[in-house]
Amino acid sequence: MSNFVLTDEGVDLQTIIDDVQAFTGAGSTKTWKTTGLVTVGELNAGSTGVIAGAEVVSASGAAGSGFECTVVGVGAINLKNTIADGLLAEYYDITGTSRASLHINNSTTQLVYSAAFGHAFTNDVDPTVTETQDLGDATFEWDNLFVQNAVTVSDFRGKDDLGSASPIVEVLKNLDSRLFSRKNKVVKEAIPERKEFVQKTQPVKREIIELINGTPTLVTKTVTEPVVDKVQVEDEDGNPIKDLFCEVPVLEEITIPAEPEITSSHSRPHSGYMAQAVKQAMTDAGVDDWAGYAYHNENGEDTHVLRLLEFIAPTIAYCQQLEARIKVLESS
Repeated sequence: MSNFVLTDEGVDLQTIIDDVQAFTGAGSTKTWKTTGLVTVGELNAGSTGVIAGAEVVSASGAAGSGFECTVVGVGAINLKNTIADGLLAEYYDITGTSRASLHINNSTTQLVYSAAFGHAFTNDVDPTVTETQDLGDATFEWDNLFVQNAVTVSDFRGKDDLGSASPIVEVLKNLDSRLFSRKNKVVKEAIPERKEFVQKTQPVKREIIELINGTPTLVTKTVTEPVVDKVQVEDEDGNPIKDLFCEVPVLEEITIPAEPEITSSHSRPHSGYMAQAVKQAMTDAGVDDWAGYAYHNENGEDTHVLRLLEFIAPTIAYCQQLEARIKVLESS
């Protein structure tokens, strides 16, 4: 074991040490629990290789916060959040800047991933079940969608024919297209200035080997490293255990600046229909249900929405009706 840090009481340190030393790699599973911060550096897995390091950070000062870290085979570490909500994992680049984080939000059953540099995929992104999951919802909408092709599956083998779209044409006849702009709204609440404890860091000079022009070269560089205190471990009777130490992070209080409220501002004119007006036109035309209009009520917030693709076919049907009438008038 090359690096192990424990920062809270209530953990059987000797058990953890025994578990790590007894770890044999694939097929073995060891679990440690803590109410603070655990850093697992490199765990030697004997002849099976080295397990990659991982850091588990609990939510800032949350009462009863904690994580369960399980080593499963070589190179695999499972993280289980034992609190309701909080930070599950965070990635820092070589400069110490936070670049990505993974949060758990049990109140909305969401796993929230954020990254300073955006998200990129090198393969398809598929739902786990077809025609079941959505991209966004009525409360949290995506802004702009840039695509080359938008494909709608329209195989007749998966449809039941309900007849002509003429009833929907009557709905369209009663619609009044409008110019409108979207109302401004708060998309992120203001966050006041706050204090947090973080592990202190310091610049140190280290000799490292780098490839320079293809030649391994010993160079001296200044790197940022966490500050720790080495504390001798005691047994249950308070007696120091010879040659057994643990590293305790040195914490410092920092001030996180306040974050202002973010408001979406819209003034550009748009053209379209009001969803409630479409619903009224459906009622006037005797149409009880149509997929072009939908009503959502989630967590007490209701929204009226339109599926504008559904407007295409009845609009074409309306144009065909008008063309037929024009031909009759022209021939008379």
